[in-house]
Amino acid sequence: DNRTLAPMVLWAQRKDTLYVTISLPDIKDQQLCLTEDKFTFSGLSGSPPQKYAVELEFQGKVNTEDSRQLSTDREVVMLIKKAESGFWKGLMVKKDGKPHWLKTDFNRWKDEDDSDADEDFDFGGGANFSDM
Repeated sequence: DNRTLAPMVLWAQRKDTLYVTISLPDIKDQQLCLTEDKFTFSGLSGSPPQKYAVELEFQGKVNTEDSRQLSTDREVVMLIKKAESGFWKGLMVKKDGKPHWLKTDFNRWKDEDDSDADEDFDFGGGANFSDM
């Protein structure tokens, strides 16, 4: 099968941060690209290998220098810093409705009026995008 599928993507936001999780096990040939207004992912998963890819065109600008990624055997988690602090109405520029593969990550979600007290998510060994 030569079709490219979209992986499940979970997202959440804080005032100054986006969390984007590509939920896909055992990713091979992973390609990640983060620019100030877009994130792209591609890779192979499964047996036989199936190609997956996704492109997120953000509603606002992000800071690529301070953003990080953490890969495990089940997912890729992106900690993406917003260029300007503030809550977005959604993750992506609106096209034709919300894609079926994009879901809210309620485990990491914070509303505008929530406290930032339990803010930290450990990206201790995460790779910096400028190193990729």
